[in-house]
Amino acid sequence: MKRSKKIFLTILFATLAACSSLKIAPVNYAWPLENVLEIRSDFNVASMRYSVTMNLRELFEAEKLIENNAPVSKQVRIIRNRDGYYFITANKFKHVYVFAPGEKSLVLKRKITINEKGIENPAFNQRGDYIELITDNGNKRYELTQDGVK
Repeated sequence: MKRSKKIFLTILFATLAACSSLKIAPVNYAWPLENVLEIRSDFNVASMRYSVTMNLRELFEAEKLIENNAPVSKQVRIIRNRDGYYFITANKFKHVYVFAPGEKSLVLKRKITINEKGIENPAFNQRGDYIELITDNGNKRYELTQDGVK
């Protein structure tokens, strides 16, 4: 009887060990370079490099940058930080939008106000602990995290 208990406990332990969750850490989700994506007239963008597609109509509606049912800006800038958050902005946007990945979606985490008159010529850079936003032809720089301006 003792032997069968040992076998049972061994099998039970092995089964429970196999069911435990597997964790791979640390993971760096950062994109080394921003993506500058062309916005189609239907507000869709696609990055073949990172296999991501999305529709940005709601962002353009939030920024009030739709004319004749088309986006005012022709390009959008997207970068992902090492924690997996997406930073999105475009020329004439007042904000940088920070999104967390969700199930078949991006979920707004934070809207960071940059310039109430609209951003001119934005560019993102990956800087380790933060995302650098450069605007106004390189004259202004911001250090951004998913929690706001650093």
